[in-house]
Amino acid sequence: MRCPLGADGSQCAVARHDRRPRKSGPEHALVVCRCRAHGVFFTVYPPGYVPYGRVAVIAEDSEGRTVQGEALGTTIFGAALEAGAERESQRMQPRTVQRRLSACAAMLGLWTALSEPVRDQIADALWLPRLAARASARAYSVTRRLRDRSALVLGLLARVPLARRRAGLLVAGQLAGLWGRPSRWDPGGQTLRPLV
Repeated sequence: MRCPLGADGSQCAVARHDRRPRKSGPEHALVVCRCRAHGVFFTVYPPGYVPYGRVAVIAEDSEGRTVQGEALGTTIFGAALEAGAERESQRMQPRTVQRRLSACAAMLGLWTALSEPVRDQIADALWLPRLAARASARAYSVTRRLRDRSALVLGLLARVPLARRRAGLLVAGQLAGLWGRPSRWDPGGQTLRPLV
């Protein structure tokens, strides 16, 4: 088993250290591991979650399979659904909706602070046509209403092939600067591997 610092091929001595229950976020405890060789602790998050994320980025079951249907409301994209609703929803605070909607926009390359090369990399990671992604980004930059922005987010998300959502959105979040390099646990090889 290798830790995140063991990617260079050095020897690791990893063991499960603890299970950490959460007050919010994943419904089951996170696994904390320790590598004695490198002197580090690291947390293994369940499929679809990112560090410090209170909601999943992608709706997945415990086996890592993407869940379809109404599960979108249980992810960070639930904020886009709430912002696009006809009336104000009482489920989330307005600032939470705005913050999560901004993160969704960043993952899809709509964020106005992103450069064109980064937007193109995000479009490629999500298997989106670059022209469609650029047109959506231009529309997002000129609109201020949450309902209109949520429609752009959900419209572009619908164009991302379902088979590409898990790896694509996690890599896109890294490209947008929302989190570090995503990796997955390979139980057969007992190591963390890059998603791409």
